Amino acid sequence: MKNFPDVSVIIPVYNAEKTIIRCVESICKQSYRNIEIILIDDGSSDKSYEICEKLSYQDSRIRVYRQKNKGVSSARNNGINQAKGNYICFVDSDDWVDPDYVGILIKYMVPDGMSVSGISKNSNIHLNNPIKVTYLSIDKAQISVLSPKGIQGFPVGKLFNREVIEKFHIRFNEEITICEDVLFVITYLSYCNGKCCQIHQKTYHYLMTENGATNSRFWQVHAFNRKYLSEILAIRQCYKYIKKESRAYYAIRMRFVKAAVNTARTLISYNMSDDPLYGKLLKIIRKDAFRYIRSPYSALSSDFSVLLSAISPKLEFWFWKFREKNLH
Repeated sequence: MKNFPDVSVIIPVYNAEKTIIRCVESICKQSYRNIEIILIDDGSSDKSYEICEKLSYQDSRIRVYRQKNKGVSSARNNGINQAKGNYICFVDSDDWVDPDYVGILIKYMVPDGMSVSGISKNSNIHLNNPIKVTYLSIDKAQISVLSPKGIQGFPVGKLFNREVIEKFHIRFNEEITICEDVLFVITYLSYCNGKCCQIHQKTYHYLMTENGATNSRFWQVHAFNRKYLSEILAIRQCYKYIKKESRAYYAIRMRFVKAAVNTARTLISYNMSDDPLYGKLLKIIRKDAFRYIRSPYSALSSDFSVLLSAISPKLEFWFWKFREKNLH
């Protein structure tokens, strides 16, 4: 083995005692062996840290770090700081990957670019079909990150060049809890010289939960936190990393409308429609609602949400709650 690993796999861990063994074992079984596995325990109150320690005794490639609870962005940033690999990929502690996951990502990685695996949701199915890849320009990759039908902004399922990350000091914004991952990926792509390789084989398996940070803000699962409104801030910051003359600039403008709808929904869910931000969000929605509906960067369900919000965000919130309750 080389002195330094080719790939650093970073796993933020928080109260994941039920899933962390499956996650880590799936990485230990990678056919591509020259990796390190960095576990960052983010102040877990269950047995996650103890389990991580035991796992590290079983495989010398595993390193475990513990920090006070600061959130997933802080844990990922800590992992980046500890990484020694030429490349970095992130895996969430309740997900798992196929044995060829890392090998496929690195095989199709373009220097100074990014490679992206397909992601399956709540499925362990692995099809040994011929691998299909698509090479995207930076403009198209940024559009795909912003599109509900594209590669999206998840940090998982992607391989990043650590040299690019360190050269431009790219980190997750710890003050943003919604779409901080979109901001990270958009920022990274803006500094890439190489293309993005989209691998259509689904080698990453994502466990969907109903009470993640994105959805819990609409249900008052926790006491109100101003960070629940940070999606609009994250998308606004993305503008800095997209060329104005590009098609991605139009895509981010449309994504900004959807962020305004989600943020207005959050305010309404906490009975805060008198907040000064609410009026600003309504202006954003009404200004671009019809342009959003006609754009290719939306889904049918979000088209309807934007249209309803342009009429009345409170009506949109009522419709969203009705739909969610019937879906679950």
